[in-house]
Amino acid sequence: MRTRVQTVLLLFGVLAVAAFAVPLLLFTASDRTQQLVLARSSDLDRFASLMDRAAGNGDTSAIAAEARRYTQLYGEPLVVTDTRGHPVVQTGGMRAADPSVARLIDAALRNQSAHPRAALRPWSRGHRMFATPAGTGTQVSGAVVLRADVDT
Repeated sequence: MRTRVQTVLLLFGVLAVAAFAVPLLLFTASDRTQQLVLARSSDLDRFASLMDRAAGNGDTSAIAAEARRYTQLYGEPLVVTDTRGHPVVQTGGMRAADPSVARLIDAALRNQSAHPRAALRPWSRGHRMFATPAGTGTQVSGAVVLRADVDT
């Protein structure tokens, strides 16, 4: 009799812990994803404004230097293109001609941003791709694509 009661109590204890742990883990995954998206979105916006400025004055040296420094510092490659999809700067081995990058560039040149939708779990590995158009309003002056590492 005693072992049956202990088994039932143990089962209820495990269920109670799981009932609290699962929502907490889901919230943590959602929060981690949101932090990554916000951080990389601000980086994308910075490069988009630099590309917009470069498209206006024709000088791409500032965005090229900034992109190379970013990749050296954070280890995350990026591609910046003009309105025709020609690369202005490519860093970290990522190329505009790669099929996954080319799809994101095409979407960004149609004024469509791309951010990862799947939540980052503690065991998530690999990378997530981000893309944003450069320009203001409906006037697109280029595209920025960033590959963010999620291993850390």
